[in-house]
Amino acid sequence: MTKNSGFTLLEALISLSVSALVLVSLQFMLPSLHRFSQVDTGTTFKTAVRQIEDQKYLLKNVEPNKLELSSYESKKMTLEVKNSKLQLSGESTGQIILMHDVSKLVIEDRTNYLNLTITTNKSKKLSTILRLERKKQYETE
Repeated sequence: MTKNSGFTLLEALISLSVSALVLVSLQFMLPSLHRFSQVDTGTTFKTAVRQIEDQKYLLKNVEPNKLELSSYESKKMTLEVKNSKLQLSGESTGQIILMHDVSKLVIEDRTNYLNLTITTNKSKKLSTILRLERKKQYETE
């Protein structure tokens, strides 16, 4: 007696039906998964500011729409909005894009801290606090 090692027509139809059900359910679930996986812009902004604090930059100069910083290697860095991006750029270090879709950065100097407010391209305003040590006047450039 010989034994067939192939699928019967019924087994093939059942496996195709199960595969079709899985694919259809995935098609309906993917948009909702995408919505849940997006990070809130407020969280992104606070994370970017926290990264700046963690890098131990020194505050050199505060302007209403721009911050001039000094890295631990004494490299001049600038935090500003350019081309709808919040970015940290340096003279010889290039740029680090912290956020996209940002139209405006407003900086308020509160002596002990800076209040940073960004406006997104969707007119949403987000604020957070940045605490950096100020560069002393007698420190060399």
